[in-house]
Amino acid sequence: MAGISVGDLVKASKLAWDIYNNGFAKENNATLQFTEFGSDIKDLAQNLKDITSVVSNASRQRQQSPNEDGLWELSSLVEIIGDYERTLTDCQGLLHENRQFSQNTNPAYNIQWNVLVQPRIDRLRSRLQFHNSKIGILIKPLELKLLTSIHDDLASRIDAVHQSVLTLHALVVPNIDEAVRQREQQETHTILVPEDISTQFLEAAGQSHPEIKSSHVFPLKAGADAFVFHFNKSTTTFTPGRFVNERTPSSLQYLNLLKSVWIMGRIKLSAELTEADADSYWPAYIHELEENLSLECQRFTARRPDQLIAPSLMSLQYPEHFRIWLVDELPALLSPLQENEILEKILRVPLPSSSNSVKRELTLFRADIDNLKLIEKATESTDHGIRTIDQKYDIDLRCIRLTPLYAMTRSESNSLNLMLNAGRKTTTITFLEPRHLFNFQHAITGYKVYENYDQPDVQITFVLSGSRDLKEDGRIQLWLPKSPQCHTTVNESTANTAPNASQFSIQAFRRTDSSNNASHTTFTGNNGGSSPELHNPSRIDLHRITSPMNSSMRAFLNIPNATRPMASPRPSRTAASFSSSGSASRSSVSTVSTGSGIGYVHSKPQKPMLVLFLKGKDQKGSLSIVTVQIDDETFVNFESCQCNKKKHSCLISAIERKKGDLLAQRYVADRDLSSWDIAAIGARRRQELPEAAWNKLKRISIKFKQVEDRERFGGYMCVCNPKMADELRQCVKARHRGIYGEVQFIGSQRLRNYHEDRNDRVKNTFTERSDGLM
Repeated sequence: MAGISVGDLVKASKLAWDIYNNGFAKENNATLQFTEFGSDIKDLAQNLKDITSVVSNASRQRQQSPNEDGLWELSSLVEIIGDYERTLTDCQGLLHENRQFSQNTNPAYNIQWNVLVQPRIDRLRSRLQFHNSKIGILIKPLELKLLTSIHDDLASRIDAVHQSVLTLHALVVPNIDEAVRQREQQETHTILVPEDISTQFLEAAGQSHPEIKSSHVFPLKAGADAFVFHFNKSTTTFTPGRFVNERTPSSLQYLNLLKSVWIMGRIKLSAELTEADADSYWPAYIHELEENLSLECQRFTARRPDQLIAPSLMSLQYPEHFRIWLVDELPALLSPLQENEILEKILRVPLPSSSNSVKRELTLFRADIDNLKLIEKATESTDHGIRTIDQKYDIDLRCIRLTPLYAMTRSESNSLNLMLNAGRKTTTITFLEPRHLFNFQHAITGYKVYENYDQPDVQITFVLSGSRDLKEDGRIQLWLPKSPQCHTTVNESTANTAPNASQFSIQAFRRTDSSNNASHTTFTGNNGGSSPELHNPSRIDLHRITSPMNSSMRAFLNIPNATRPMASPRPSRTAASFSSSGSASRSSVSTVSTGSGIGYVHSKPQKPMLVLFLKGKDQKGSLSIVTVQIDDETFVNFESCQCNKKKHSCLISAIERKKGDLLAQRYVADRDLSSWDIAAIGARRRQELPEAAWNKLKRISIKFKQVEDRERFGGYMCVCNPKMADELRQCVKARHRGIYGEVQFIGSQRLRNYHEDRNDRVKNTFTERSDGLM
């Protein structure tokens, strides 16, 4: 790490003060946690200012320095304190995203705070307090080392200069000579760590760092951070009473003190410390830690009236009591998941990390039709190797709750969070990019956000027959039914053979990559461009994409083992169409055993949906979700907006149905935030009309901020007037009808393919039976 200057410290201190002044200095009715968060930032700002003052003072007295800035080698200083700049940047980003919490709050904001913001605040406060604690320990030895360096340098010069050294002025240390003498004569007190306790410490630490079994090997930075963490949780917080029975701290506090003694012993033998550079501040910092530890141990060893009494450690028998490293404060290490034939990977995305050395990723597996398994993994790369922690969640699609926290904000990128409630476990997942979030949402709901279209900050007016219009703020998406792809390997030896019953029914769930003749498929998002159905109306030969079905996929489709050979069926138009644009949320053709043979069940494809995430304009800010089925009868009516009068400035898209009411359903979050659940409208749990029906809804008027946003969604008035299917395809392909028109066309095309395929199969069955009678 390169050295830093006084100017760098000044910039960091100024940034901290700016964050505090802009976010917390004004009078407001913010929550208590928010106010305490501001206090922690203020403390860090003051501590950075103190360090700046110490270094600046030493720089001014360093007369021989050629640099006006007084550049010191401070790389070890930053290494000790930690990446405070990143912490401040994260604080600044959180405050920018959640400015409303510094103002008057209401019940809706309180819900958002408790679920979305408070966990992030707690993590940042922990980081801030850790920085502040280490700065408090470091500032005295820092100044002492800086001034001693000047003292030693000038002592060899002329007597006049030597006398001036005696008048060096410090900010923290009042007398340099006295401080140096006390440091050399300091008596060290310690506590003997029992051998069995020391062995358990070594075993716990060796799980993550097996190299520390050698006495001279111990990670300096990780060890020092662990020392500060455990020392702050030791008996330093214990205040004794007047009586003997009030002088015994808790067993856990005393064990943390023993951890500190054990860690300090290993650090002092570490080669990283004994071989540190002369300019490094690590030796001075470790010496200050040792002095603090000695003073605390003296409370147990010195013969005095207020001497503390060591408690019994018999009650501390669990492995977590003896953990050493900070990272082990995360959830307990889990056994790695062995991928086998039962689990099939459907999604893997990276997750954001607070450190460049730590990589996080989320992987989703399918166990069967109703159950998924989520694995969140964190991998840290260190000089001593790679260490990994996994966290597992079992997801039952029949009862999971998935709350779109990102839809509560008005920005496209400020918040990328989903709250997952899986049984007794609730977690908030933050994604790195919007497409990763939408891929995960797709895997849970069975609906793909078409082209990742997500339009926030729109005003929506619902026109109801016989009622007053309802106006709400909202966010809109267009959902296309599509089953998540599993990561499967195609058996090339059977690629050109006639498919059996199992092979044929799987085609609605598989897609080949014709660009490179790949033999496997993975679930990926649609990152742009129109659907292939708009560009290529031809069908794909199913005989070229067949593959054997494994047991887990057979269970997913609920298909019995079929051994009876069958004639090669006519390629399914529906399955081919789904293969070209992504499979539907349910297979259009599946096989069932009829006792005497194999039969086919045709499932009507689900319709695409317009999904509106709504937040009421009332004081409570009530939340709801409205879904509108998209078919040939539902369209963007340019006669109901201002396109006729102000074609190039109209901001409204009006959704209507040619005859009757819109096919809409409304889901209200009537209990808590977790009831604002998009899993409930997914393919696995969603109930068709009249369930949750919103009757008498005549029109939905969506007002956008810009004309370009309105045209992207609903298109504009054109002169195409298509009467044939190919003419309509070209009109939609040119995006005259917007992204809404594309989704509508794909849904209509799938429905037509379904009916054509069903009629063709009935005709083929009748022909086969007729041939058998002849």
